[in-house]
Amino acid sequence: MEAKPGAIFMAMPSYDGKGEIQSAWMFFNCATRNLQNRLIFGNQCGSLLGLTFNSLLCVALNTPEVSDFVMLHADIIPEPGWLDILWEEREKAGADVISAVVPIKDLRGLTSTGLDDPKDPFNVLGRITTSEAKRLPETFDQRNTRFPRNGLLINTGCWLAKIETLRKWVDEYRGAFTIRDRIVRRPDGKYVAQVAPEDWNFSRDLARIGAKVVATQAVKLKHVGRFEFDSGDHWGPEFDTVYGEKFGSKSLIEEKENGHQTHEPNPYRGPSFVAAPSQVPAGKGPGKPGCDPDRAGDGPAKQVENAA
Repeated sequence: MEAKPGAIFMAMPSYDGKGEIQSAWMFFNCATRNLQNRLIFGNQCGSLLGLTFNSLLCVALNTPEVSDFVMLHADIIPEPGWLDILWEEREKAGADVISAVVPIKDLRGLTSTGLDDPKDPFNVLGRITTSEAKRLPETFDQRNTRFPRNGLLINTGCWLAKIETLRKWVDEYRGAFTIRDRIVRRPDGKYVAQVAPEDWNFSRDLARIGAKVVATQAVKLKHVGRFEFDSGDHWGPEFDTVYGEKFGSKSLIEEKENGHQTHEPNPYRGPSFVAAPSQVPAGKGPGKPGCDPDRAGDGPAKQVENAA
């Protein structure tokens, strides 16, 4: 692999080497106008998601010329120039890691950007809904959410990070993309499968090493399953408390016992970062049927709730 100093490593993981042709086109040909001569590409396929991600990251870490790491999943179709937008938003926010907000591939109107439950790594206080997202700044961190003191949990579908931050994560914290699973018995006697997914574990680790992490809606994208789920549409509930309430989040219970309005938006919005101009207009609701079956589940929420 030939690389020059300041190289940007472009990673596309997939299950079996296949993916949406539009995703591949946006990955190889339409990611950037400003950074094209800095890009080097890597792809890895495998059924073990963590190993696939870690293998790609190792290639980047072992290439001394690399300064930044980018990942795009093979079922996400971002707008043209998506890397330029991520880059600009990260610089304006002064962040180490930036991740696009991605809708989960079902009709509940949830995204895989979550709000951490500090008392239980297998739980969250809620996922940002597509309706909730429209009231947040276009690029935001946890301070802008209804739980401003808790960590922001980002998605790995479309993200950009400084390689020095990832190197610190690996070297000082023994970081790696890891999925944790467990089975618990609820008070009603029923057994429930739970998962702490790789992206949320990664987010918690980033908080521990002091990295500044933001999520952005500036990149318009589609998450392709049985339909194309458009990040520009808002069809979900006002807030998500189903996840935390379903599994008995102690933090949510305490918030309610203390009389806190956990369903109300936080009045503190913090800085509102200006988005780069969108090049693709948003659609209206989940779009036309896609040709790719909903093959891998849609993050922790769908897998856990179906299992329950």
